[in-house]
Amino acid sequence: MTAKDMTRRSTVAGVLGALALGATPVTATAAAATPRVRDISVEDRQALVDTMNRYGRFTDDQDWAGLASILADTIDLDFTSLFGGNPEKVTRAELVARWRGQSEGLDSTQHLIAGILPTVNRDTATVVANLVAVHRRVTATGGPLWTVGGTYRFGLRRTGGGWVIDSMTLHAAWVDGNQAVVTGGTR
Repeated sequence: MTAKDMTRRSTVAGVLGALALGATPVTATAAAATPRVRDISVEDRQALVDTMNRYGRFTDDQDWAGLASILADTIDLDFTSLFGGNPEKVTRAELVARWRGQSEGLDSTQHLIAGILPTVNRDTATVVANLVAVHRRVTATGGPLWTVGGTYRFGLRRTGGGWVIDSMTLHAAWVDGNQAVVTGGTR
C-alpha cells in the first residue's frame, strides 16, 4: 500500500468516524455560504425560550409594557400569510398600539407557542416555533372563536438588557372559525 493510499484510507476512516458520532457532512461550497453558528449556551437557549414565552404571555395578558420590553425599536413584520398585503417595518410603539387596539374588543386570547428551536450567530438569533392562537369574543356575529395555527419565525438581537425581537414572520398553516372575532361585527 502506498503512502497516498494510506492517507486516503485515513481520511475516509476519519470522515466515517465523524459521521458515526453525529457530524453533518458539509461541502466546501456550502461551508463558505453558511454563516458560522456557534453552539448555543444553556443561558442563551433559556433566554430565547423565555423571550418567546413572554411574547405569548404578554400578548394574552394585554401587558403592553411587558410586550414593549421584548421588542426592538423597529420590527420587520410579515403576517401576509394570514392577512395579505405586504411585509412592513413598524416601530415598537406602532405595533403595541395596533395590538392593543385589536385586543380591546376581545374577551380573551391564548397564544400557545411550542417546539421552540433557536439558533444563534454571535449576537443575533433566529427562533422557529409552532403556534396555535385562539381569539374569543362572545358577541361576534358568526361565532365567538377564531383560531390560527402555523409557525413563527422570529429574528432577535442581543442587547445589554437581553434578547429583543426585531423581526416576526407568521406562516399560517390553517385558520378555523370566525375572523370577525378580530375584525369587528357584533350581534
